[in-house]
Amino acid sequence: GFTLFGFLVLWSNVPECDRDAFTLWWASFDLLLPIIELDESLKMLFDKLQLSKLAVSYFYVHNMIGFILAPFLAAGLAGLTQKS
Repeated sequence: GFTLFGFLVLWSNVPECDRDAFTLWWASFDLLLPIIELDESLKMLFDKLQLSKLAVSYFYVHNMIGFILAPFLAAGLAGLTQKS
C-alpha cells in the first residue's frame, strides 16, 4: 500500500517526459525500506526531482513508516526460520 501511494505521489510530481513507471515504483520501495539500499541511482533520483513541498513531506513520513515497519519485517522473517 505505501509503495503504491509513494509511486502515485512520484508519478504526479514528475514531468511526463521523465515518467518511468519501473524506476518510480522501485524508488518508492527503496525509500520505504531504509535498511536496504537497492540502487544508488534511486537515491539520486530524489535529489534530481523538483518535488512539491507536500510530496517531500509525504516522503519524510514514508521513510519514517519504513523505520517503524522494519523491525516487524525482521521479526516476521526470524519467525519463519525458527523450528516449531
